[in-house]
Amino acid sequence: MALIKKLFIHSPFRYLACLIIIIGVMVLYNIFNGWGYLINYSNLFFISGVIIISVGFFSTADYLGFFNIARYMFVRKNPDGTKKSLYDYNQERTEKIKPHKYRFCPYYLIGIIAIIVATIILIINSSIR
Repeated sequence: MALIKKLFIHSPFRYLACLIIIIGVMVLYNIFNGWGYLINYSNLFFISGVIIISVGFFSTADYLGFFNIARYMFVRKNPDGTKKSLYDYNQERTEKIKPHKYRFCPYYLIGIIAIIVATIILIINSSIR
């Protein structure tokens, strides 16, 4: 139970961000394609799921340090005009994000759920026709 809580119940902000992404995709997709067809809802849940899983991949890459060099370019200089070395910056960043070990899991969970909902809606739509 502690592992499940650590993996999935630690960041309500990320779940809220996923919900906002789904609602945004829903509104944009249905503005261009209409509100009446069941296949549109399957498409929008699938698109939302792929977008959210992509955000999870970027969050995982950020956690693993792939963007540290790009982020280091924007580090402010100290008052004496010097800048920390990249190694020191990486060490400081690693210590800062170490407690947030599984911060990307909500994105994967909600993305997979959205794709499962899209698949269920697609199956329902195929059985109706």
